[in-house]
Order: sequence, then structure tokens, then C-alpha cells
Amino acid sequence: MNNSTIINNIKSWGLARSNKESQVFKQLFLENSGFFFTIPKTNDDVTGLYYHAYPGIEKGLLKFYLIRSDHDTEEGYNEKYVIEATIKNLTGMDIIPEAIAKERIDTWVKNHNGWIDNQLDSEDSMYLAFGIPIDDVEPGSITVYFALAPYTSEITGQSYNADLILYRKYDGAGESYFNLVRPVPPFKPSPWAKNDFYLLTL
Repeated sequence: MNNSTIINNIKSWGLARSNKESQVFKQLFLENSGFFFTIPKTNDDVTGLYYHAYPGIEKGLLKFYLIRSDHDTEEGYNEKYVIEATIKNLTGMDIIPEAIAKERIDTWVKNHNGWIDNQLDSEDSMYLAFGIPIDDVEPGSITVYFALAPYTSEITGQSYNADLILYRKYDGAGESYFNLVRPVPPFKPSPWAKNDFYLLTL
């Protein structure tokens, strides 16, 4: 994985988004329902930091790239900090016990094609990235499910936002899920501006 590949793949997602290529997105998600990545251990103070998760397209295949927000700047960027996630079909892996998490994942599985069509015609269009807070999730392997979170729109009534469900199974015993992410755009009322996502400016 080199820098030009990363940038070109992120730009390919943005181009498909700009051209409202709904069939491209539907094909990308046809057999992909999430991804894996590992949060590395660090001695750095990560309080208030996020992982920026960028979707990309490489030769018709879905990609996701993650980079810490303090590295996702013009001064701090280096391709060595980018984590390439492993894309997987996680459908049917009944490992999220919480009802809300299951419902959101199931809503994605059943409705993502229609959501893609509606989202491409919306003001915000398809997301360009996600923000994932680091200090709320311990280092280790994370399973991430694509999901749709319901909200009520004053204009359209019941609608859905892109969502990610993070799942962590601990050694020995215990498991937990996290719903901490936020898609961009919209950049308001999120805490970020577009230029906070350096890879979108390249």
C-alpha cells in the first residue's frame, strides 16, 4: 500500500459520489457488511483524538483506510500511519447482543440499496469519511459493522444516517459494542471542518 494508491482510491469514491453512481455503491456493498482493523498500542496521549475512516474504491473493490486525527494533517501525515482495514461479509455473525445494535445492522442489510439512492439525491450525498473517537476504545482488534441509524427529519419524516457499529470481544470473557462514530458530511453540527480531514484535500 503506497500513498498514491491510498489517495487515488479515496478520490475514486468521491468521483462515484459526485456522479451519483448508485450501482457502483450497491455493488461495493453487495457482499460487504463491515470490516476489521486493529487499534495499535501506544504510549501517546490520545485524549480527544479520533480515527478518521475513509472509504475508497480500488478496481471495483471497497476499501477503508484509517488514520489518527493528529496524523491526518499536512504537517503530521505519513502513509506509514494509515491502517488498511480488512473488508468482510459479516452478515449472519450473531455476535452483537444489544437490540439497538442488531436493529441498526439489520436495517443496513435490508435497506442499504434504497438508502444509497436517497442519499445520493440528498444535500449531503454519500459520506466521505467517518470520525471514530480513540480514547473510548481500548487497543486491540475491532469488528466494524455497516449500519443505518434512524432519525426524524422535519422534511421527510423517518430517515436514516450512515452508521458504524464497533464490536470488541475481550480475552477471557466479556464483549461490548460502541456507537461513537459520526459520518461526514455533514460537517455541521459535527466538531470538524472539511480541512480537518487532510486526505480529502489531496
